[in-house]
Amino acid sequence: MFWKTYEFDDSNPFHVAIHSDNFDILREFVRIYSSDTSLTEPLQDYRKRHNVSPVVKACAMGNQEMVLWLMNHNPSLGTLEDRDLEGQTAIFRAVEGLKEVGTLTLQAQYEGNGALPRRKLEQRWGRMEPFIGWLLDMNCPMEVEDEKIEGKEKNEENDK
Repeated sequence: MFWKTYEFDDSNPFHVAIHSDNFDILREFVRIYSSDTSLTEPLQDYRKRHNVSPVVKACAMGNQEMVLWLMNHNPSLGTLEDRDLEGQTAIFRAVEGLKEVGTLTLQAQYEGNGALPRRKLEQRWGRMEPFIGWLLDMNCPMEVEDEKIEGKEKNEENDK
């Protein structure tokens, strides 16, 4: 069920909990994983081996409480300096999250009450701009790592 059984992708339970903005479930997954003696690889080692950051993922949701909890967890489950697999920064993903919630809000308006949970969208929308301001105040890195971009460009050239 946990990361150990997944090749890293967005379908692992931790990222599903983060993307669903379900902080209680995320905390419970971390508690269960950390206490399961059959899972011998510590979360922070797995995170480093697969070059993943729950913090960057949580920044896309604009959930400051979740981000702080992940960073302050013992051991830490990421930092604002982390990059995701594409070399993107936490602030880049937060801005992308702002765009996503704007798009989803417009869809909900056009599709009526049954489209998406509007209350959650409104809550997320209301916290995204202050969250991005907080990231800026925290001196969150904004530049993308050149080597990640070069590798991505090379892969894109090979795909042609």
